[in-house]
Amino acid sequence: EAWRFYTIARPDAAGGNSWNGLPLEERTGGSVRTPGSYDAELNLLYFGPAPTYDTDSLRVLANAPNISTDALYTNSTIALNADNGELVWHYQHMRNDQLDHDWAFERQIINLPVNGEMRKTIVTGGKEAIFEALDAATGDYLFSIDLDMQNVITEIDSRTGAKTLNPAAIPEPGQVLAGLSMNGICPDALGARNMQSTSYNPNSGILYIPMQDTCVNNLTGKRWQKYPNPEENGLWGMVKAVDLKTREVLWTTRQFAPPASGNLTTDGGLLFTGSIDRWFKAVDQRSGEILWQQRLDNSPSSYPITYRVDGKQFVAIATNSGSFYANGMERTAGITNPPTGASLWVFALPD
Repeated sequence: EAWRFYTIARPDAAGGNSWNGLPLEERTGGSVRTPGSYDAELNLLYFGPAPTYDTDSLRVLANAPNISTDALYTNSTIALNADNGELVWHYQHMRNDQLDHDWAFERQIINLPVNGEMRKTIVTGGKEAIFEALDAATGDYLFSIDLDMQNVITEIDSRTGAKTLNPAAIPEPGQVLAGLSMNGICPDALGARNMQSTSYNPNSGILYIPMQDTCVNNLTGKRWQKYPNPEENGLWGMVKAVDLKTREVLWTTRQFAPPASGNLTTDGGLLFTGSIDRWFKAVDQRSGEILWQQRLDNSPSSYPITYRVDGKQFVAIATNSGSFYANGMERTAGITNPPTGASLWVFALPD
C-alpha cells in the first residue's frame, strides 16, 4: 500500500472539527462508491465521498467551541496528489446532508469557457440534478446548473455555490418530515439522478444525463412526479442533453421506465442508454430520437463500453438482477424483472 486518505476527517486532522464533536467511532458514511478521475497534467485524483449515515447526531450543533456540523469530507469533491495521497483541495457541495441527496457520482474533467476564459473544470452533479463546475487545479467554484427537479434548495450563491435550504426540508428534532408541498419532497431518496453515469461529448460540448422524475410523500411513501401533467404521467425515465457552454437544456426525452445503465456517447453521433424495463437503445445525440433498440434478458444495470477489433466496432453491456437503486426504481415504475442472472450482451455496429 502506497498511501491512504481518510474521507471521514479524523478528530486531530484538518476538517476534524466539522463532526459536531463526535468521537471517531461515531462518525459514519463518507463511502467512495464511484471510480475516481485522474488528470495527468495536474497529477490529481478526484473522488466524491457520499453523505453520512447517522444524520441525527449532526442535526443540532453541540454546545462546544470551534466545531461545526459540516461533516467533511461527505458530499465533497476531493482532489488528491496521486503520488502521496495528500489532499490538495476540497469543495463541499452540500454540508450536513439530512436527506441522503448524495454528491457521490462521477467527476468529469472538462475544458469549458467560463466568463470568456477557457478553464479546466471538474463537473459533477448530485441527486438533486444540480450540476456544478469547479476549477480542476484549485477547486474554486465556477457555476451551477439546476435542472429544476428538486424543491429542497431555494438559493445557490453565485460566488461560492453555498446553498440555502427550505426550512421545511429539515424538521426540528422529534418532528416528522412531512414535505415541502402538499405532496412531499423532490427528489426522493433515489434522486433525480443516481449511479447511472452521465456522458460528455467534447466535440459538441453537450452532457447527456440519465434521470428519473420522482418525488415522495414522506407520510404515505407514495411517489409522484414534480410537474405532473396528462401527457407525461407515468413517464418516470428521462434523458436530458445539456450544453455546458451555454448551460442550457437542448432537449429532453421521456420514457416509461427509469434509466438503468450509464450513458455512452460515440464520435459517430450515437448515445447508448439502457432502462429498467430491459431495453438497450441507440439514440441520435442531436435530438434524442431512437435509432435502434433491443430488449435484453434483464435490466442493463451497468455501464456500456465500445471497442474495436480488426476495424469492427462493438458495443457491450452487462445485465443483472440490479442494485439497490435499480430495484427501487423497478418498484417506482411497477416493473418486475427476473430475480437472478447476469449476462454480457455484445452488439456489432454495421459496416
